[in-house]
Formats: sequence, C-alpha cells, structure tokens
Amino acid sequence: MLRLLRRWHVCLPSQPNPGRPMTDTNPAKQPTGRVTFLFTDIVGSTEKWERHGDAFLPVLQAHNAILMDAVNRFGGYLIKTEGDAYKIAFQDPDAAVRCALVAQGLLERYPWPSDTGSVEVRMAVHTGEPFVQGGDYFGQAVNRTARILSTAHGGQILLSEESLALVEGRLPSGTQCLDQGYHRLKDLDAPVRLYQVTHSALRARSFLPLRSLNNQPNNLPTQRRSFVGREKEIEKVAALLTAGGSPLLELTGPEGVGKTRLALQVAAEFAEHFPDGLWQVRLSGALSARQAAVEVAASIGIPLPHGCDPVETVRAWLADRRCLLILDDCGNVPEVGIFIRELLTGAAALRCIATSREPLHDVAREALALDELSRPPEEATEGQLLDSEAGRLFVERAHESRPDFQLGGRRARTISRLLHRLPALPATIEKAVEQTVGTFRGREATRILNSLGKELMASAEEAGHDLMERGRHALEQMRDSPTVSPLLESLAPHTGQGDLEVAEANYR
Repeated sequence: MLRLLRRWHVCLPSQPNPGRPMTDTNPAKQPTGRVTFLFTDIVGSTEKWERHGDAFLPVLQAHNAILMDAVNRFGGYLIKTEGDAYKIAFQDPDAAVRCALVAQGLLERYPWPSDTGSVEVRMAVHTGEPFVQGGDYFGQAVNRTARILSTAHGGQILLSEESLALVEGRLPSGTQCLDQGYHRLKDLDAPVRLYQVTHSALRARSFLPLRSLNNQPNNLPTQRRSFVGREKEIEKVAALLTAGGSPLLELTGPEGVGKTRLALQVAAEFAEHFPDGLWQVRLSGALSARQAAVEVAASIGIPLPHGCDPVETVRAWLADRRCLLILDDCGNVPEVGIFIRELLTGAAALRCIATSREPLHDVAREALALDELSRPPEEATEGQLLDSEAGRLFVERAHESRPDFQLGGRRARTISRLLHRLPALPATIEKAVEQTVGTFRGREATRILNSLGKELMASAEEAGHDLMERGRHALEQMRDSPTVSPLLESLAPHTGQGDLEVAEANYR
C-alpha cells in the first residue's frame, strides 16, 4: 500500500488542470442495486476562503484533482459535487474503502502551499439500496451517508456497519477498522455502529470524539423515517436562533404541517450550538404556567424540592446554560406567553422553539408560519416531481415501502396528479403512499389513480378548508370507495406501517 501511495503521488500532476471537465475524467458506469457511497468534504473551507481569498483557489483545484485521480483509479462514479464536497458511488464496496485510503494518503503527501496550509478532508462510506433516478440517487442510504460524514473530523474516514460486513477480511494488509461504538446521528434514527478506517501508510492521528448526538444531553425522540424537504425553513429557523435575535421562535401552522418534526430536525442539525442540552417538552396537557414548568423539569430532569416554586426553580436552573427547548403544542396553555417570558428572563443563552396552531401572545418572538410542501406541476416530468418537496417525499416513502419501486415518466405524471388532489401535508402524503404504493404496477396504475383523483377532489371540496380535515376525508374516501378500495386491497402489499394517527404524531 505504501508503495502504491508513493507511485500515485509521483504520477499526480503538481499543477492540476481545473479546466478539464469532470465528465471527461469520470467515465465509470453508474452503479445500481446495492451501492456503496463515499462522501467527502473539506473541513473549515469557508474560513480558508475568507482568510486567503483567491490564494485558496489553487489549493481547491489540487484537492479536486487528487480526489478525481483516486476515484477514477478505483472505478468510482461521480454523482455530483457541491462546493468542495464530493458524492461518489461504487458498485464494489472494497473499491470505495480503498479509494478513501488512497485519497487520504495523497492528500497527506501533497506539497501544499505554506501560506494556505494543507486541507483536512473528512470521508464517510456507507452501503445501501438507493432509489436511482437519472444520474442521481435518493433515499435513506444517501441520507445516512451524509449524516455519517457530518460526525467525522478532518482527515478521518468513517465506515458504517453495513459496509464493514461487506469488506471485512478483504482490505489491504495494514488496514484497521476501529470500532467507534454506537452513535445517534442527526437523522434522529436509532443509533448506528461506526468504524474508523486507518492504514499503516497513513499518518498516525488521534481524533476527538465523533460529532454525534451522543455528546450532548438530549431527549430528542427517535424518528422512524427520514426528514424530507423544508431546507429553506431550516435555514431560516437556524438564522433566527443563532443570529442574536429573539431567543424565542414560534412555529405556527395547521395540524399535520410538520411543526414538531421541523423543530426536532433543527435541534439535531444545530446541536453543537447548545452544548448543555436539547429538550423537547410536550405541553398539550399543561393547564397553567406552574404545570408547564413541571413538564419542563420532568423532561430535562430538574429536581423540584417539596414546596418550591416550579417556575422559579426551572428558570434558575436554565439561567447559565446554553440549551434549546422545544415547547411543543403550547398554544392551548393559559399564560404560556408569560411562562416563556419568565424562563427567558436572565437566561441569555437559552433559546426556545414553540409550536402552536395559533400565534402566542404576551411575549416577544420571531415567528415562522409553515405552509404545505411545495408541489410539482400537475403533469410533472420525473425531474420536476423530484424537485418538489411533496414529490420527493412521496417517492422516497414509496421506495422505502417497496425497494423495487421505479418511477418513469407516466408514473411521475400519475403521482403529480394525485398530489394536486391532496393537501400537501407530510402526514397526508405518507398515508397516501401506504394506501396507493401497491397500485404502481403496469397499466392498472393510471386507471386506478385517475378514478381515485376524481373522488379525492370531490371529498376535499366537501371537507371544507381545514387542511388536516381535508386530508382525512380524502384518505377515507380513498379507503372506502367502492371503485378504488377493492383494487387497492388486491394490489397493495401489507407494509406493516402505522395509521394516520401515527403519522400525525410525527408531523403535528
């Protein structure tokens, strides 16, 4: 391996050609079926750009050439680049790990300019069965790889348990896969086991603990499904919480629009800003400020001595801590505005996200009203469907339910027509997938969903304007229709998934 690294270092161009198109240097065939992903990015690249300006451009070009040299040598398929981040797919999991090792070796040995210094690149390898569309990939395997990458440090290679099972005993002599234990990732799924890949030819290094949710106190609940869409809303919420504005952000919107799920995802994404804890507090049963304080104390684990004032005790405990509280479903709590105002008094580092159907009163706040997910055009192409939040959610959930699910132009148009006949709420779309995914088989699909669409539209009009109620009526109409229901029952496989109430619990 060491000789290989040296040989490749010698043949690597010292002045990479930035004008050479990526497509010319990456002729690999696109992997399908079981795919191993290698994701990379430069740690601290934004700061380097700000500090060095144009002097950092040759450094980035050298980084790009090094990565593409290793990718091409091991037959990797370049999915896309996003700034200095690379997303690569391999049919052979061994090749993905070898590519990562060699790329790190070349990056270590490259003569970086003294004024800018070297670049620190983190890497993650994970294997799964993604949904393939065009030249891109979608689904849980892609999302999981990105989440693993976010826990790594510069110069570190992380490997999932799924990938290790495929490469163990087949890697070059001198390779070690060091068990890092189980880690909770920012997708809020169950903990996953991760491994650090090293080689005797690489510089021996010690890394800080992985940047997972293990390192921060929290009670964020496990989410059984990935978070899809709402990228703009996440950015806006994060900016409001971290820019020194109001310490309280209120998320409002109708039932089922995803207020709670968005708040949980923001907490996970920006956990490093709140080292003292991330806490969800369900306030739907609280009838007073005192009861709300008791719920906060129970969620965090704050002791409440007998005879104490719960509001004052909780406020004092939070006063010098950098925490994020998700005050969930608090719109019906009397005096909730006053309670939040008292919590924030003297707690300069405390931040709160409140979820409510209606705006709060008696407290200064920033507010963000959530609307339906973005829809595709009614006669959408495959690309247009996947560019919309509602379309991407439908397709990803369909692929989770049936890994053999394929899209295609006719199917994309059918799904887009269906999405225009339903409220574009996450809970409603997920239930629609459960009830229709089995219909996507041959010529039956269009006939069934065209019939379904007419009945859904009539049902939605009868149900009035409340979004969640419209969704309920539309889905009940789908289930009970004498023309549609028998076809759905005969075609749809049993998914074992929960009912609409379960979906609503995740998307209040």
